[in-house]
Amino acid sequence: MTDILIIQRLEPITMAQWTEAIESSENIRLCREKFHVVEAPNGLQARFPINEGDAEIWVSELQKWMPVFHWHDEEGCASFVPPAPDDLEEKIWAAAAFLAKALNASVIGEDGEVYDPQTRQASFSI
Repeated sequence: MTDILIIQRLEPITMAQWTEAIESSENIRLCREKFHVVEAPNGLQARFPINEGDAEIWVSELQKWMPVFHWHDEEGCASFVPPAPDDLEEKIWAAAAFLAKALNASVIGEDGEVYDPQTRQASFSI
C-alpha cells in the first residue's frame, strides 16, 4: 500500500464542503488543538503543528480524539497515512469512507491507484 492516501475528486473540495462533511459525523471533528503531541516509548515528546482544516477521529477505547486527516486547502483535498493493521485501522478507514462518500470523492494513492474503502484494496489507476 502507498505511504499517503488522499481523499479527492475531480472538482476540488472547498473548505466549506470539507467542514460540512466533518460536521455531519459524530466521530469526526476539526482539530481543536494547535499541536499534536506524540510520546515515544523513551518518554521524549514530539509536537506536530495542526493546520486549519485538519480533522481528528474519536477513539472510544482511548477516550480521546486522534488527529488523522490533513487538509490541503490549495489542492482541495485531504490526506492521511494508511493505518497499520491494528485496533484503529477499522475506525480510520470507516472515517475515510464516510468522508469520501459525503464529498462524492475517492480515496486515492500517491501513484493514482483508487482504493475501495470497504476492502482497502486498490481497484484501478486513474
